[in-house]
Amino acid sequence: MTKRILRTVAAAGLACCALIGSAAADCIGAASTTAEVNLRSAAGTANAVLATSGKGDAVIVESGEVCEMMHVALLMGYGASGVNPYMAFAILKNLTDEGSLPLDFDAAEQHYIKAVNKGMLKIMSKMGISTIRSYRGAALFEPLGVGEPLLDRYMGGGISSIGGIGLDEVARQASKMHARGFAPGAAETPLENFGRYAYRRDGEFHGWNPATVLSLQSAARSGDEATFAE
Repeated sequence: MTKRILRTVAAAGLACCALIGSAAADCIGAASTTAEVNLRSAAGTANAVLATSGKGDAVIVESGEVCEMMHVALLMGYGASGVNPYMAFAILKNLTDEGSLPLDFDAAEQHYIKAVNKGMLKIMSKMGISTIRSYRGAALFEPLGVGEPLLDRYMGGGISSIGGIGLDEVARQASKMHARGFAPGAAETPLENFGRYAYRRDGEFHGWNPATVLSLQSAARSGDEATFAE
């Protein structure tokens, strides 16, 4: 049940955070005329400023953008002391109220929190870390698709072996999501499935897509090296 709840919330929440959650007064100063700030960059910057100033204040992230386990892991890794995924809890409330989950809200909430805690422990154990104090703010990740200038300025540094996006691309993505979230009638429009977990024809690109599978099957049947190379 715990795994099912985490998967259900993540699947429903990704559409929310991409359209409603991140555009609706969720992050820093988001409103109809001001777009949100990227959470990982904001948490990393706040943590770096507090660390260099010698202050021991905690960074608490309260956001509707947080839906899945890795969101929490990244925020904690970049300096957050605590995370309140209020959109995830709101989704759970809706699912329990409509009977989609055979639990009451309090039980579903505890399952979700348990799943996040277990996920954090699993990630930390793979890194050989036994305490959250050692994990928090350590940024023990290999950034893929993020440029080093962005990492250095807003996320405490890091090595990006393949390079990637910078602040301009982050701003364009935020502006795009903000425009969609505050478009006329957006609140009444069903949330779009962006295909982040499974292939969708008009969704996010997946390397393991139907065309790739068909080509691989054809190459396996025919033994054609050229087809396999495609």
